Amino acid sequence: MKTIQFIIIIVLSIFLHSCSENSFTQVVEIDIPDHEEKLAFSMNIAEGDTLLSTFVSKSLEINADEVFPNFDNAKVQLFKDGEFFKDLVFNPSNENYEIAIEPLINEQSTFTIEVEVPGFDKASASQRMPKDVEIKNLELEFDAGIDDYGDRIDVLSFNISDEAGKENYYGFEIFTFKIYEFDEEDVFIDHLYLYSNDPLIEEGRDGNGLLSDNAFEGGEYQVRLNIDKWQLNLDGVKELVILARITSLSKDNYLFQKSLGQFYNADGNPFAEPVTVHNNIENGYGIFTCASKIEEQIRVK
Repeated sequence: MKTIQFIIIIVLSIFLHSCSENSFTQVVEIDIPDHEEKLAFSMNIAEGDTLLSTFVSKSLEINADEVFPNFDNAKVQLFKDGEFFKDLVFNPSNENYEIAIEPLINEQSTFTIEVEVPGFDKASASQRMPKDVEIKNLELEFDAGIDDYGDRIDVLSFNISDEAGKENYYGFEIFTFKIYEFDEEDVFIDHLYLYSNDPLIEEGRDGNGLLSDNAFEGGEYQVRLNIDKWQLNLDGVKELVILARITSLSKDNYLFQKSLGQFYNADGNPFAEPVTVHNNIENGYGIFTCASKIEEQIRVK
């Protein structure tokens, strides 16, 4: 009996010793590489734009105490098909570089941005405006889908005619415009968070949908987007209109939106792998993208 008690004491001692703080912690020293500061900016050019705008800042090392500065002495130029297009001018009210233009027509042009700030290498990027997307059969189907909990949901569907012989990428946004019976003067606009049972439809930033044509290149594809019942609740609603915005994205635009959505989803998750947000700026950091878009409406009430 004493032998058994002695064995139990030894086992407990080993267990308690193994649970000490040092057994579950380890200090690893990491040499942080020297950081080379580069210019940083972000701009998206879309069909129909009347204002082109970007900030101009710089990258910071991981241990930097300063906030990202917005330079007011940058030279920001846009080129269209190799020819000078516009100078962007610093706006002190929002610290962006801007230029007002006539509504941008999609001519499938190639745009290039060049940014220069004294003390930095010139940063630049180029993008070609994608061809307009072709859709048909836009339809709202009530109770046509089932969510993860087995509840009925509504489905917005439409068909995409994909151009053959090239990689194509698409983005989807859905908005609702509501006028309530208690307030007929104001229009309430909601941006819906999208999800789908289709494994080809990916989540982008701000709950938007993304789609690559890898699985249906050159064919026709039906897109089905789920809408929760409460988002189309008609109680007290006098008018309800759904607006579907379908965009044709450049590859860089698609990769940026996809990686940014993954970055936000991984934030605060200790089990998620770190995500690097897509960058396409030469000699700098950030993103320069193009997109063409169409908008279609469905009046629900």
